[in-house]
Amino acid sequence: MIRVLSATGFLGYGFNKSVFFDSIKRNRPDVIAVDASSTDPGPFYLGSGEPLCPKGAIKEDLLALVEAAVEYNIKVIIGGACGSGENRSLDWMLGIIKEISEERDYNFKVAVIRSNISKDYLHKQLEKNIKIESLVPQFGDLTHKMVDASEAIVAQIGPEPFIEALKTDAQMIIAGRAIDNAMFAAMPIAQGYDEALAWHMGKTLECAGMVAVPTGIFNSVYGEINDDSFTLYPADPKIRCTMESVVSHSLYERDDPYIECVPGGVLDLRDCMYEQLTDRSVRVKGSKFTKKPYFVKLEGAAKVGYRSITIWGVRDPILIKEIDYVLEKSRALVKDQFKRYLTDDDYKLNFYIYGKNAVMGEREIVKETKSHELGIIAEGIGKTQEIARDVSYYAYGAFQHLDYPGILCTGANVAIPFSPPDIDMGAAYEFNIYHLMPADPVELFRPVIETFGRGEK
Repeated sequence: MIRVLSATGFLGYGFNKSVFFDSIKRNRPDVIAVDASSTDPGPFYLGSGEPLCPKGAIKEDLLALVEAAVEYNIKVIIGGACGSGENRSLDWMLGIIKEISEERDYNFKVAVIRSNISKDYLHKQLEKNIKIESLVPQFGDLTHKMVDASEAIVAQIGPEPFIEALKTDAQMIIAGRAIDNAMFAAMPIAQGYDEALAWHMGKTLECAGMVAVPTGIFNSVYGEINDDSFTLYPADPKIRCTMESVVSHSLYERDDPYIECVPGGVLDLRDCMYEQLTDRSVRVKGSKFTKKPYFVKLEGAAKVGYRSITIWGVRDPILIKEIDYVLEKSRALVKDQFKRYLTDDDYKLNFYIYGKNAVMGEREIVKETKSHELGIIAEGIGKTQEIARDVSYYAYGAFQHLDYPGILCTGANVAIPFSPPDIDMGAAYEFNIYHLMPADPVELFRPVIETFGRGEK
């Protein structure tokens, strides 16, 4: 049996440290794994290299994980350092681990697995006529132009680089961008357990306590894998895994409720069986895995300019009724105001109307605005920060002074929560690479051993 502990659903989101350490003393996991990357927060973190979570939150979680690795001699795997997994955020996190090693007077080894893919490498692949197919139909196959436009490109690695790192004497394994299951599946696969069970257990463990009730990404959860099944149970005795909670999370983030494509194969859950083993634990069996040619997903972010926003609220029922009219008039006034030196290619103006359709946009099925108040964000994206600010601020100014059908007052139509109302957001990015590249599972992701503390690097 291999016992895997998922400490938290996302590094930096926190977890109950006393429960974590109490459970380690009772259960002695073979490995502790944590997911730390996602594209959910958008392309900014990949393009900029900025970490998703603040340093204080990351360090608080890392303190416990480093202590578990050094004091309890348990392997710790962290995949997808600090959001995008890009080298800049990975190095930032390694710096925090170095701080901890010096503060605690620890001396230990870390296997570092980088997932950045160089532009030169991709250009050479394209020159060899290797087809790198898009997961987004409108993108089309990868081109040299897409590669050059990207600020940073990472590949989503599978469990194989972690398996290589587990062969070393490193106490921690820190990786760049990784598929969510990989950190949890690595040791079971390395020890010869069924790949299907390992992948499926990884899928259920990736968000930790979200697989339990009461649900909470902050709650640590164990997975125990055997020859024909795996079992899940929370670290906290007050929390339970149920068949419903486990099944529902098995279907999490899938366009098909039973099939998941992963690097090197397809995970099939159609014949899975779930058993309530105790009041707190669930046993799972029947997962299947079919090997396929090995591909890694590439993710790239291109800079599209700079962003500024203005935020305001509307309570006037007449203005709410005429909101579409007023927004279109505002858009026209912006275009007219800057027509002397700005073309449509120089800027974009977007409105987000909370209380109407900000979340769903054109797909919103409720067509009649029934809200008694609206929150409005005007987003300007321009070639420069100044252009972005001009556009978003003027849109706000035009909006609050416009005439509209049924108007009863000439002012005080908007409420402004902040002064100044305009907020510069800095560089703006978009995903421009979301492609599958044929690759060797380990060739691009060789672990490098670094020593932290008193030892020499």
